[in-house]
Amino acid sequence: MTTTTERPEITVEKTGHIAVVTLDRPPNNHVSVPLMRDLADLLEKIDGDDTVRAVVLASAGKAFCAGADLVAPDGVGGS
Repeated sequence: MTTTTERPEITVEKTGHIAVVTLDRPPNNHVSVPLMRDLADLLEKIDGDDTVRAVVLASAGKAFCAGADLVAPDGVGGS
């Protein structure tokens, strides 16, 4: 079962006892502070699911995460 989160850049696919959380921000999967906060909240929510025994953090594309998004207004300097 695949579910979309509040952020379209993050999807969760749960199969049996495994949850795969995928980051998809082309081209290099740069992250912003708000995205990291949302990801942390999502992982905390998954942690509360007693049916999940393992979480895989993955990414779409070539780079897993090329670092912070320094160009976006909600990047590193964002609140």
